[in-house]
Formats: sequence, structure tokens, C-alpha cells
Amino acid sequence: MNPLVLGSSPSGPTNLPSTGVLACRSAVAREWFEKHPANWEASYSVKLLARLEANVFPWLGDHPIRDIKPPELLSVLRRVESRGVLETAHRLMNYCGNIYRYAVATGRAERDISSDLRGASPPSTPQHHASVTDLEGVAALLRAIDGYRGSNVVGSLGPHGRLKFLSA
Repeated sequence: MNPLVLGSSPSGPTNLPSTGVLACRSAVAREWFEKHPANWEASYSVKLLARLEANVFPWLGDHPIRDIKPPELLSVLRRVESRGVLETAHRLMNYCGNIYRYAVATGRAERDISSDLRGASPPSTPQHHASVTDLEGVAALLRAIDGYRGSNVVGSLGPHGRLKFLSA
């Protein structure tokens, strides 16, 4: 018998789950997320899930993860880039890669499609912030902080707390 007539794949069974709820993008992502929080700081976990919920799940969350194509993921990343937050787009692609690798390992995707998108996004340019690097500048900064009387928060640090605050 012809395997195509029966509706099966000519290459044999794929062992991938059907396109049910457990194989959708957001369900796989949440499952991956639940496996890792012990290794993460609480604030990182909150930010990671919030980024996925705000930027990925609304557009791809209900789609079966194995049916999502690289251009669809790229269009989601382009939405983020269009807001001018390239670093967030890069982080989202990294998260998506982790989620896809988890989906491959659990048999819900055939491969990590995020690897096809490497180099598709423009690089983010680091923003350098002003810093005091010479001893005279550090001394002047410490004197200015010590002389500041405008807030209880700074005043409550005391002289030793201010030094710890600066070195953190």
C-alpha cells in the first residue's frame, strides 16, 4: 500500500505530538521556564516571562511550536526592533532558541529555527555611561555625596554605606 494514501509520512513515524495544547508555543515556553527558575534570580525570572508574554505569546503563543517558520519568528522580533529596543530583540531570540532546543529535546519540534535567524537583526550598540576614573574625580565625587543634604535615603547610608553603595 502507498503510505501517502494512508495519511502517514513516507519517511516513517515522526513521534511528534499532535498540534494540541501541550505543543503550542506558549505551553512549551512555560514548561521550559518552569524547569529553570532555581538557577535564576527572581528578578530575572520575572523579566524573562514578562518579555515573552508581552512580545512573543500574543503573536505566536497559540501556534503549534513545530509549525512556526523562521519568517514568522523574525516578524515578531522585527516588531520589537521597530520600537528601538534591539537588546530586547536579541534577548528574545536567545530565549526562543532555548525554548526551541527544549522543544526538540522533548520531541515537540524537529529543530531550532532561531538558528536560521542569526545575523538577521542589526547589532545593538552598547551605551557607555559616564564614570569617574581618576583619583581627583573620585575624591570630588565623595565630597559632593558627603555634602549632599537633599534626601533621607542618601543621609541614612552614612559615610561607610556611601562607600559600599559606590563600589557595588
